[in-house]
Amino acid sequence: MSSLTVSLAFGGVVLLGAMSPGPDFAVVVRRSAGSGRGPGMAAALGIAVGVFAWVVAAAPTRSRCPSSPSAGPPSGSWWSPTW
Repeated sequence: MSSLTVSLAFGGVVLLGAMSPGPDFAVVVRRSAGSGRGPGMAAALGIAVGVFAWVVAAAPTRSRCPSSPSAGPPSGSWWSPTW
């Protein structure tokens, strides 16, 4: 298989996974159907704030990951070529 074929297949699977409804969707639908638009919007806003909080919490750690392109290996570590 060519690299393009594999990339397109992987992209398709990721797209389907992103489009499938999850537990957040079920919570918003349940609140909207049972209580109306306002509580449904409040549930959606609460979920969005929670996701944003996780992104903010994870962002500083991402810059320290060894696999991050912007973060080189820390000096004195076991994978450093100076040991």
